[in-house]
Amino acid sequence: MAAWNCSSDMTICLSDSLLQLVPTCIIIFSSLAFISAECGRQDRSRHFNQFSSEVVIQGESLDDEEIEETASTRLIKPRRTFSLALLRCLGAFSQIGLYSYLAIRKLEEQNQPTPGIPPPGGDAFEYSMTSRDANEEWPLWLPVMHGIVWVYASILSVVSLLHPRLSFPYRLTTHLDIIYLATAGAGLAHFMVYNFGRPLGLWTLDDQISGLSGLVSVCMLVITLATKPLVPPQSEKISRGVISPETRSSIYAVIAFTWLQPMVIKSYTGKLQETDVWAMDKALRVKTVFQEYLENRESTVFVTMFYLFRLRLSLQYIWALAWAGLGMVPPFVVFKLVSFVQDLSTYNRNEAIFYVAVLLASIVARAAVLQHGLHIGQRIGTKAKGMASGLIYEKLSLRKDMDPADYEISGKSHDK
Repeated sequence: MAAWNCSSDMTICLSDSLLQLVPTCIIIFSSLAFISAECGRQDRSRHFNQFSSEVVIQGESLDDEEIEETASTRLIKPRRTFSLALLRCLGAFSQIGLYSYLAIRKLEEQNQPTPGIPPPGGDAFEYSMTSRDANEEWPLWLPVMHGIVWVYASILSVVSLLHPRLSFPYRLTTHLDIIYLATAGAGLAHFMVYNFGRPLGLWTLDDQISGLSGLVSVCMLVITLATKPLVPPQSEKISRGVISPETRSSIYAVIAFTWLQPMVIKSYTGKLQETDVWAMDKALRVKTVFQEYLENRESTVFVTMFYLFRLRLSLQYIWALAWAGLGMVPPFVVFKLVSFVQDLSTYNRNEAIFYVAVLLASIVARAAVLQHGLHIGQRIGTKAKGMASGLIYEKLSLRKDMDPADYEISGKSHDK
């Protein structure tokens, strides 16, 4: 295992601590982007209704008069925000506790005059685990740095708990997600590089704290992605029906199609009425897609549609590559499991359990990726049909209004 302490020429310290510095740099740049975005939003006009809730209507661009008519009696308020904000606070405080404990233990080790003797009141076995190999220990500034990051995250979590309206639709929750993702990625990388296949009994205190911190970050990230922090669909009906919740769902809901569950349950228990069907998204209406086609018309219909759908086609291609790549995971994992069964001394038991978990996760992820790629293709097909309908209607209108034969016939019938 590579050393965590600094050598005389400082090369080992810089190379081995770089893994822990990467998430901190990501968080710093994310903080700068978050602050600049919040400062830029101060100059934007905001509209509030009589309930002191900011009016946000997905996919609609309303002028001041429409805002006044719609916002006077419409209450738009985020839901499911208190429990999620409370979990964020608990997660941040638990991270602070972990790294504070690690920093205190390192201070005790530095103040210990005789190596090999546990501090007063300390556990001898735990002390032997943390001091048996000085080359595997973190320097003191690493847990202090992590603690400062989580103090910052705890402040943001408290702000989102006390002022939930600041988190919606602003970027506070996204900024916290980046912190969770960066720390979880660093913990996973540390595990794969230094502790993969290593028995838990041989982990140092640094490894244990890093693993627990990464596990907490992963749990917070999964909980955040599995919830819907944005403004949910309103219960009241508007002139064109209830707005579809697809565009306001979380990443997990979009991939797993959980936003369809209310309609599926309602159709299973009874018959769907016209008022139960969600209003079509503005981006999928014939008027919108045909106007987009006219603004970007090229030499041929194929070239125009390819230009308009280039980004979604590229995204669908990426999902297709992910689906093909995930298809190679099960054979590789099965090969590893067969090798483990043939020679039990080759692999550690924890590594075999890891391969089984990866096999199950790859099967589930491959199915979700396939369905999401097909859904993107269906949306592209819907827009293409809308453009084709607009083109057909345009051709029919031109033939009806400009065909000379129509004028001759009408003239003859008028003379008669």
